This record gives sequence, structure tokens and C-alpha cells, in this order.
Amino acid sequence: MIQITISIVLFLRRLGYGGLVLLLTLSACSERPKLLRQWDDYQQRLANTQNVDTPDISLPAPERPPAVRDLRLDIPRVSLSLLDSMRLDACPAGALIAERNSALGRLTEGLSRYYGDIRLVEAMKQCIRQLEDAGASDLQNRLQQAVRDKSATMSDARQQAIATDDALRHALTPAGTPLASAAVESFAPALAALEIVVQVLEYRDQEDPLPNEEQLETALRTVAQSTYLPGFWRALHDQQAYLEQLTPLVDNLSQRAGCLSAGTPRRAEILKTIFMSFFADELQPLLAGFTTQAYQLAPVLQRLRDQSELAPMNVYLDQLQQLPTRLNRATRAHAQHWQTFFHDCDFTPGG
Repeated sequence: MIQITISIVLFLRRLGYGGLVLLLTLSACSERPKLLRQWDDYQQRLANTQNVDTPDISLPAPERPPAVRDLRLDIPRVSLSLLDSMRLDACPAGALIAERNSALGRLTEGLSRYYGDIRLVEAMKQCIRQLEDAGASDLQNRLQQAVRDKSATMSDARQQAIATDDALRHALTPAGTPLASAAVESFAPALAALEIVVQVLEYRDQEDPLPNEEQLETALRTVAQSTYLPGFWRALHDQQAYLEQLTPLVDNLSQRAGCLSAGTPRRAEILKTIFMSFFADELQPLLAGFTTQAYQLAPVLQRLRDQSELAPMNVYLDQLQQLPTRLNRATRAHAQHWQTFFHDCDFTPGG
């Protein structure tokens, strides 16, 4: 039953897990995302109160992973003769070699293929021990050479998996629209699945933890079908850009509110209400939810980065890691304008 499930998953991965995601994304493109509508409302209230035009907010397209064609490596193929392969039928590697040479096995790519490489190397090592006990030194020597050759390709195979796996690329690619808000119930399974993927990439020898095949395929299916992480990256990106472009509406707030002269004008009171009711009560909790999850995700993302050796992919992963830092910096800069306004207008936050 497990093998049937895995075969279905591999079939879906060849078709592209993103098909369902694409349909969902296209159906949502027709209206302004909820998260941005909240920021639009905040912007409009600021502009109306100050009797100024709203800034023309233009959200740049986020960076995307480098193209697969620019990351593919030429990995030498390691093979055994047909006769030697047949002689391995009685040991663990025999079945794995047959599976790899099957029509389905030849189509397997990405992390599933890399996982198969790990299992095959370990199985061949078991076969070597069995052949030693059986005194089959000729086949044992050829198999030892095959293990050495295969082991020498594993670093490149790992890079190929990181660079080309459809599910992983989906999870690392910003969506067309941002999430409406951070949601623990959707974030937790996506994070757990990404952790399993990273564990496979971190594996070097039998002392390291290695998820079983069903765990890996379940994890890949989760990250491939979930829209959470793509929408999460987009939410970090869009809110940072939005905050930075709101600067004209909050720069010199005190002067436009009339707080630099005697008294506290009505306009200043309205601006204070906008800050308390819309920015502090609605938007700051949204920002906090996203940045909290970004810090929870950071260690796993760094572990993935530690496994990557391809320069273009490293640049991209570094950019993902910088998104929460940039958002926090933009949030602090925005809040600083309000802090100046509260000081100049003699307001007490929360008062």
C-alpha cells in the first residue's frame, strides 16, 4: 500500500504539484488581497485626514529562485554490468537497482531521486559485507569501486536536488498574492515538512537521522500543495515595500497636524485615533505574527542554506533570510515617525 502511495506521489510530482496551486492562485487574482486592502484603508485614512494625495504605491515583483536550467550539474552516471546486477538479487541493493532502472525509477527527480541515491549507497555497503562473508571477492571489489564512485557524486546530487526539486522550489517561491495573516495551524505543518526535507539533505552517514521514504514523500507533498510558505514570503515582501512607500504620509506629521504651534488641533486628534485604531490595533499585530513565524522558520532555512553550494541559489536563500529583517527595519522607521508625532503633539501612547 505504501509503495502504491509513493508511486502516485511520484506521478503527481512529474505532472507538477503546482497544478492545484495554480488554479487556486488564478481564482484569487481578480480582487485585491485582504492584507493589502487593510494597508490601503490605513493609507487612505492618513491621506484624507491630512488633505493630501495618496502615494502611488507600486509593489515590485519579489525575487524568485534561479532558473533550473542555470543550476543543472553534469553528474557522472555510475553503473554495474547486467551480470553483476543480477548477482546482487539476494542482497538489499538488488531490488533498489531494479527499481532505479524501471520506467518509474528513471523518471524520479529532485529530492526523491537523491533519497534513492542515499538508500542505494547504504544498500551497496551492506552487499559488500555479505559478499565478503560469502568469499565473492571479484564482485566485492567491483562493488566497492562502484560505492566509491557513487559516493563521489553525492555532493553534486545533493545540489541538484536542492536546485531542481519541484516541491522545494514551490515552497521557496513567493506567491502571486500575500497571506491575509499569519496562521499557526497552517504554518506548523509546512515548517515540520520543511524540517524533514532538510534532514534528508543533512544526511551523511548512518550516524545521522534519516526520515523513511514515506515520511519524505508526505513532507514533499505537504510543501508542494501548501500555499502557506509562498504566501508568507509575499506577505513579508509586500508589507516592507508598502511601509517604505508610506513614508510621505507620516514624514512631518507634526507639522501637517498643526502640533508645532500652540494647542492640539482636531486633525492631530484624528491622526492619533488612526494610529491607535488602525496601525497599533490592526496592522502591528499582523506584522508581529509574520515576523514571529519568520524567526521560527529562520533556523530551518539556515540549515537549508548550509547545504547549498550553488552560488545563485545561495544568493536567493540569503535574500529570503533577509526579508524579516527588512520588514522589521521598515516597521521601526515607520513607527519612529509616529513616535515623533506623539512627542510633538504631547500625546501619550495608549492614552
